Amino acid sequence: MLLSQRISKENSQPPEQTIYQKITLLICVKNAYNQITNLLNRIDQLADNNYEISVLIVDDYSDIPLGSNHQTLVCRYPIKIIKPDIDIPGKKAAILSGLLACESGVVLLTDVDCTPSVQWLNQMVKSTKHDRINLGYSPFIRHKTTVNKWARYENVITAIQYLGWALLGSPYMGVGRNMALATSVVSGLTLEDLHPSLPGGDDDMLVQYVAQADVCLNPDTFVYTEAATSWTSYITQKRRHYAISTHYPLNTQIKLSLYSLSQIGVLALSVSGIVLGVGKLVLVIWFVRLSLMLASSIQVFKRLKQFDLWYWMPLLDVMLSLYYIVFGFTFLLPKSKQW
Repeated sequence: MLLSQRISKENSQPPEQTIYQKITLLICVKNAYNQITNLLNRIDQLADNNYEISVLIVDDYSDIPLGSNHQTLVCRYPIKIIKPDIDIPGKKAAILSGLLACESGVVLLTDVDCTPSVQWLNQMVKSTKHDRINLGYSPFIRHKTTVNKWARYENVITAIQYLGWALLGSPYMGVGRNMALATSVVSGLTLEDLHPSLPGGDDDMLVQYVAQADVCLNPDTFVYTEAATSWTSYITQKRRHYAISTHYPLNTQIKLSLYSLSQIGVLALSVSGIVLGVGKLVLVIWFVRLSLMLASSIQVFKRLKQFDLWYWMPLLDVMLSLYYIVFGFTFLLPKSKQW
């Protein structure tokens, strides 16, 4: 509830900042030629406010290298294509190479499968400070499927946690689909700082390296993307994400574990209460709990443009408890090594 209230009250208007002149759009790509061309078309539509903008594409050892003779990348801004020095699982080497290759100014990170709004660049740059990483929000595009509804809800819960803790001074992760930072923040960044042995968590390790973050919740900065379209792809994606959480700072692990354990505990106590014959008491407790949850979260669901999910919270909250139980067992399965 505290995190939801903190997000709801966050001022979406950017503070007065020193205007950066040079802006670099950093995009890491692996075997996604069609997607990068779509993103470049979208970048062409961005309002740029007369910034000196360039696009830096890091081709992370694609099977067919970008820039081949049969490929043409077109954008109204200058495009530069580089390749990391080494090929390792995940995109840490790609992110590092891209960040260190950027000139002075602000770097905006996004992914090839994203759809930034027209004002995304302007608003993110205005709210980016010289000594902190700027975390944006990236919602999933809405579709009429069960997996999409669930993925969007779990994405909101995740966003409430990492954005809320960042606002409280304890940033631990971000999404590379929507982040900005000044080049001076990462001038001393090395591959070891990003923990190259981990196949995932590239953006999280970057946030933890900077250690200070702001949050931008202006709707014009939201970067939409597609959610997983099947339960199999969703589970594979979430297993990769959750495997990285064991490498978070201990205090962060404790805070996240307490939340998931509280969800499991409520469900366990409810089942126990029904078995013990105090079902009416369980019903009263659930009603009070849900009433408090709905009241405290209505504004944050509106703020994150996911208000349709708020009506489904009584059901989705039960699913979230089951999700934490079931998902724990997936860690017993072999881990993915792909990015």
